[in-house]
Amino acid sequence: MNTRAGVVTNVRGVANGGTVNKLDEGEETLSRELESHKELIRQHARTICIMEERLVNMAKQLSDARAEALLLRKENHERNSQKTVRSLGLQVDIGISHFGWNHDAPVLLNNAPETVKLRNAVKAIREGETAELTRLRGQVAAAEARISDAASLACEEHKVEAEAAAERNRRLQSQLDEARLHLQQLTAATKVLKRTISEQNKAFERTQAVAQGYHDALVSESAKVASLQLERNQDSVQPTSKSPSCRLESLRRQEELVRLGITCQGERHGQTIAAQRIALGDLRQRLHQLAASGPRGLTPNNLISLEEAHRREILNLRRQLHELHSRLTNADACVSASPQSRSQKQSTGTPDRLPTGLQVKGKDAHKISLKAIIEALQACFMDQHLNYLLHI
Repeated sequence: MNTRAGVVTNVRGVANGGTVNKLDEGEETLSRELESHKELIRQHARTICIMEERLVNMAKQLSDARAEALLLRKENHERNSQKTVRSLGLQVDIGISHFGWNHDAPVLLNNAPETVKLRNAVKAIREGETAELTRLRGQVAAAEARISDAASLACEEHKVEAEAAAERNRRLQSQLDEARLHLQQLTAATKVLKRTISEQNKAFERTQAVAQGYHDALVSESAKVASLQLERNQDSVQPTSKSPSCRLESLRRQEELVRLGITCQGERHGQTIAAQRIALGDLRQRLHQLAASGPRGLTPNNLISLEEAHRREILNLRRQLHELHSRLTNADACVSASPQSRSQKQSTGTPDRLPTGLQVKGKDAHKISLKAIIEALQACFMDQHLNYLLHI
C-alpha cells in the first residue's frame, strides 16, 4: 500500500512541479513585457513634456510678438495724434495771423512768401508723417503675418505630434490591458491549481489515514488469529485438554476473524484503487487542460527547459512502470505458486492460517489494482508525450 501511495505521490509531484514551473515562466515573461511597456510609456511621457515646453516657448514668442505689435500700434497712434495736434496748431496760427495782422488784405496774405513757405513746410511734414505711417503699417502687417505663420505652424506641428502620441498611448494602453488580463488569467489558474492540489493532498492524507487504520486493524486481527492458531495447535497436541465444543467454538471464532481480516483487506484494496483512479483522472484532466491552454511561441531556451522536464517525467514514469510490471509478475508468481504451497502444507500436515479461496481472492484483488495502476500510468505517459508534441 505504501509503495502504491508513493507512486501516486511521485506522479502527482512531477505533474504539479511541471505546471508550477510553466506558470512561473509565463509570469516572468509577462512581467518583463510589462516593464518594457512601462519604459515606453515613460519615454513617451518625456517626449510629451518636451513638446509641451516647446509649445510654451512658442506661446511666449507669440505673446511677445503680439506685445510688439500693440506697442507699434500705440506708437503709430501717438504719432497720428501729434500730427493732428500740429496741423491744428498750424491752422490756428494761420488764422490768427490772417485775422490779426492783415484784416483788410486776405488775398495778399495768401499770396505772401511766408504763407507759401508755411504751406510747403506743412506739406513736407504731412508727407513725412504719411511715409512714416505707411512704413509702420507695413511693419505691423509683416509682424502680424509672421505671428500668424508661426501660430499656424506651431498648431499643425503640435496637432500632428499630439495625434501620434495619442495613438502610441492608445496602442500601449491596449497592449498593457491585454498583458494585465493575461496575467490575471494566469494568476486565477495558478490559484485554482494550488487549491486543487491542496484538496487532493488533504483527500490523500485522509485516505492514507483510513488505510493506516485498516492496516492497524488487520495487524491486530492477525495477532488474534495467530493466538487462536496457537491455541488450535495446542489443542491438536493435547486433544484431551479441551472439550470438542470448545474446539469448535475456537475454530468458528478463528474463521470469523479470518473473514473479518479478508473483508478489511478487500475494502482497503477497493478504497486504495478508487483513490488512485481519482488522483490519476485529475492528473490526466490537468494535463489535457495544460495541453489545450499552453503558451504558444516559446523561445529556444523555454523549449530546451520544457524538453528536459519532459524527459525527466518520462524517465520517472518508465521507472514506475517497470516497478509495477515487476510487482505484477511477482503477484502472478505468488498466485501460481499458492496451490503448490498448499499441497506441501497438506502433505506435511502444517495447518493453513487462511482459507484457500480467500487467499486467491486477496491476491487477485492486488493483481487487479496493479493492472489498473499500470494502465493509468501508461495513459498518463501518452498524455505527457502528446502534451510535449503540442508544445513543440
